[in-house]
Amino acid sequence: MIEVDSPSGTKGRLLIRLTHADEAAHDAVKSLLSHQFSAKHTGYLISVEDFPIFDQRLIELGSEVDGTATPAAEQAIAAFETRKAELSALKKGPADHALLNAIKGWKTKPYDDQLKCMQFHIARGRSLEGSETGVGKTLTMLYTFLYWRTVGQAKKGVIFCVNSGKLDWEREVGDHTDLRVLAVGNGSRGVLDDLRKFKHGQYDILVIHYDAIMTNARSKVDVFSYLKEMSFDFVALDEVHTLKNPEAIRHKRIMTLIDQWPTAKIICATGTAIDGNPKSAWAPLRIVADPKAYFPPYALFYRHFVIRKDRYFG
Repeated sequence: MIEVDSPSGTKGRLLIRLTHADEAAHDAVKSLLSHQFSAKHTGYLISVEDFPIFDQRLIELGSEVDGTATPAAEQAIAAFETRKAELSALKKGPADHALLNAIKGWKTKPYDDQLKCMQFHIARGRSLEGSETGVGKTLTMLYTFLYWRTVGQAKKGVIFCVNSGKLDWEREVGDHTDLRVLAVGNGSRGVLDDLRKFKHGQYDILVIHYDAIMTNARSKVDVFSYLKEMSFDFVALDEVHTLKNPEAIRHKRIMTLIDQWPTAKIICATGTAIDGNPKSAWAPLRIVADPKAYFPPYALFYRHFVIRKDRYFG
C-alpha cells in the first residue's frame, strides 16, 4: 500500500508511506531527486513537483501496489498541476499586447518575444531570463520592473552585475525608461557614498557590481553591511552563472541579501545557466525558487545529478 499525505510544516512536500509495498515502489521513490526518509513521519518526504515523476516511475517499474491520498495531498497535487498548466499555456500562447498600454515609464516598447518573456516573469515573480544573446535580456528585465512599478508591486530596484557592465546598464536604463538610475563607482568608500546618495535621493534603481559586496566587517568601509540595511522590492542578477559556487563568499552574500528582501521580485539573467556540469545549475535555480515551495539542498542535488550520473553513465 502507498499512502500519500501532506503534513503541516513540510513546506511544499508530500509524505509517501510504503506499507508492504513491492520493491518497484521502493525503487520508484528512491529514484526521485527530492526523496528523504523521515523517521518522524515514518515515510519518505518528496517535493510536490516530483509526484508526477513518482507516479510515472511506478508504471515504468511495473509496481502493482495500490495507493491512496489524503484530501490535503490531493489539494496540493491539484494546485501544482494547475499552476504548471497555467505557466505552460502562457509560454505557448500569444503575446499580450494589452500590457503595452498598461505599463508606464518606458521610452521604447518591447517586441513580441520580449513581451512573452515579460508575461512569464510577471506570472512567476522569481524567474530566470535565459534568452539567447541579442534577444534583449536587459530590456526584458527593465520592462518587467516597469510593470511591477506600474501596478504597485515594486518601487525600488537593484541590479547586480559585473564591474564592466555597470555603465551599459546605466545607459540602457536611461535610453529605454524614465527610471532614475544611479550606478555606483569604484572603491569601497566611493561605493558607500553612492549607496547613501541612493538611499536619501529620489532614485528608482541602483546598479552595483558584485565585487562591491566583498568587503568584510573588519574593514573600515563595510559596503555589504550597509546594503543589508537597505530595502529593495526588485532584484536583477546579471550574469548569474558567476554565482554558481554555493561555497563562494559572493554567492553566500547574495543569498543573505535576498533573504533580507523575502518579498522581492527577482529576475536572473544568463546566457549559460549550465556550463556542462549539472551542479552549476543549482545556484541559479535556488535563487529563483518559489519561497513557499521546497527546493532541494545542494547535497541532494549533487547526489542526484552528479554522483548518480558519474556512477551510471560515466
